[in-house]
Amino acid sequence: MNQCETQSKSYEETKELCETLEKEMISLMSPDLQAMFEDYKEYTLNLKQTEQRDAYIDGLAFGIRTISEAFLHENKNRIW
Repeated sequence: MNQCETQSKSYEETKELCETLEKEMISLMSPDLQAMFEDYKEYTLNLKQTEQRDAYIDGLAFGIRTISEAFLHENKNRIW
């Protein structure tokens, strides 16, 4: 368990602790490492957003397909 993972603290307290630790870590880095770290954070944020978008699209497509198949199955069993 790292210092940010605590059971007894609230979400806000834990988030604040992690932000403080991150700032301290960044202050110990060289300027080049700081720039690389910021690039890494931006890259991971973009990656997370892409994954969330793709998961949303997959879920939406699954829902549309499920409803469509149920509708087609229902109409197939009807006698007109």
